Amino acid sequence: MASNQYEEIEDRIDAALASIDAEKKPNIAALARKFEVPESRLRAFFHGRGNKYNSGGANKRLSEA
Repeated sequence: MASNQYEEIEDRIDAALASIDAEKKPNIAALARKFEVPESRLRAFFHGRGNKYNSGGANKRLSEA
């Protein structure tokens, strides 16, 4: 169930990022309130952080082999 909630938040974050006008500096705090997402996570995604599904994980070797 927690995974489903995580995906819902990720979808709202994607919608918030898609609504940003490329020519203006966005107000991340206002967007977070509007789309009801955590401000810190929205800010991190805006600056390029990926989600947990494609981040690779910790304590892994450089290659699977």
